Amino acid sequence: MFFAFKWWKKEIETQTGLKVKCLKSDNGEEYDSSQFKEFCSENEIRMIKTVLGTPEQNDVAERMTIP
Repeated sequence: MFFAFKWWKKEIETQTGLKVKCLKSDNGEEYDSSQFKEFCSENEIRMIKTVLGTPEQNDVAERMTIP
């Protein structure tokens, strides 16, 4: 997950000219490594964790359904 996020961050910032400032996730373990937390801290990315299993707290992406 860490390397995919680094790639995604670089792509998004290159395409939009904007910086990633916040990462919102449930309390799952995908983003819980010390390496990931250190990367976010170094890049001034605020990590927001919501209650696990509550998609209504995770904004639109978690609530979208694929037809």
